[in-house]
Formats: sequence, structure tokens, C-alpha cells
Amino acid sequence: MRTPTTLILIAALAVPLTAPAASAQSLVMSRLFQTIDTSRDGAIDRGEFEAAMAKRFARLDTNRDGSLDHAEMEAARERLARRANAAQAVAENRFERRDRSRDGRITRAEFMHVPALFDFADRNRDGRLDKEELAAAADALAGR
Repeated sequence: MRTPTTLILIAALAVPLTAPAASAQSLVMSRLFQTIDTSRDGAIDRGEFEAAMAKRFARLDTNRDGSLDHAEMEAARERLARRANAAQAVAENRFERRDRSRDGRITRAEFMHVPALFDFADRNRDGRLDKEELAAAADALAGR
């Protein structure tokens, strides 16, 4: 049986999926998967999962007493809420920047008008984007 603390840890480990687009969520999950899959075999085994949970627990246990109290869990919830709010602000800012005509709608032409975005993400200038480049670009655009 899972305790509420275990469920909160699982949710915290999964990273809040507050990004406005499914592709952003997919990128976050892909990056999280890569972080946990330390053997790089394309699957997360029990040992890798438990290691990730232990690492997350250690980050949450700010007073290092080996347990999580209400204050530590509340602090973690507040950090997640701040990240969610920041993601929302980024999404709103992106809409405003793309809606060049300021008519409250983004046309295809406005949506496609991101000439430097690919070049920004293509760090090694090979004309292709790999997962790491996409993740780094997403982090940079989100201000992380």
C-alpha cells in the first residue's frame, strides 16, 4: 500500500507537467526518462527507479534528519507551484510574442515566424536537433 508521502514523492519525481503543449510535456518526460535510465538500455529497472526516488528524497529532506516533515513537503509543493506559475507566464509571453498582429489569434504565418529558433537549438551546427539539444533549448527558453 502506498502512503500519501510515497504518492507525493512519485508525483514530485515525475516533474509537474504544466507546460502548455503536449510536445513540451513529452520533452520533459523524455528528459526525465533519460535521467533515470542510467544504464541507457531504454528501460527503467527497479534499481534505477529506487535510486531516483532516493535522490529525490534526499533533495526534499532539507534538514537531513532522514524523514520528511510537513514543512519540507510544503516547501516542495511551493517550489512546484512556483515552477508551474513560471511555465504559465512563459506560455503567455510566447503567445503575446507570436501574435504579431495583436488580434488575439496566432495565424500559421505568425506561428511559423521563429527564424532563429532552430539555429538557437542546433548547438553543434550540424543541421539536426538531437534530444539533448532540444532539452537544452527548452531549458534555456524556460529560463532554467
